[in-house]
Amino acid sequence: MEADFTITVVVDRKKFRMQVVEIYRGESLEQFKVVGGERYIILQSNRPMLERAKTKKPITWKILEGDITTGDPKQIAAALNEIIIALESKIKEVPLQFVNIRSRK
Repeated sequence: MEADFTITVVVDRKKFRMQVVEIYRGESLEQFKVVGGERYIILQSNRPMLERAKTKKPITWKILEGDITTGDPKQIAAALNEIIIALESKIKEVPLQFVNIRSRK
């Protein structure tokens, strides 16, 4: 699977480069598969719905799938927060087109 873009996340002073693939986009939701090494998570956001409504509410994120249970809960939370910050920064550059993307899971 080829990445749509990459993000770099710093957690506990270590840099991690992750591959990101947008696997779904509809009128109200979009989903991203974030891959780092052997692990991945699938995150879903409501950004398309917010942009259609032209609201300034923050994006809501949900973890749909993936292995994030190993390790210190504080580090996991910090890593997820950094991933979401990096994703939001990257996707601001991507204009939304309201068409479904074929599933690439």
